[in-house]
Amino acid sequence: MYHWSNLQSTDTLFVMIFDKCAAWIFNVVVLTAALSVCNSCIIYSNSRMLYGLVLQIMLHKCSKKITKKGVPATVQLLSFVLVTMTLPQEWLIKL
Repeated sequence: MYHWSNLQSTDTLFVMIFDKCAAWIFNVVVLTAALSVCNSCIIYSNSRMLYGLVLQIMLHKCSKKITKKGVPATVQLLSFVLVTMTLPQEWLIKL
């Protein structure tokens, strides 16, 4: 706790408290959001799109296997591999 007499006119209690840990909290929130987007949008939608190509016989039929719950695990793994191969290339291009 900060005593009111120790505060300067330019500092607020809110800024003083969150100045120390706000950057770390903000980084955790942003990274969590980025991983969530990667999981839901990129990997899920890519796996469904690739599974659609399997059903239209535009992709090899060994990828047609699904789990008991109806998840196309083979194309989901393929999507994950493709995403993890592409992300480092995107980072290198931006440098």
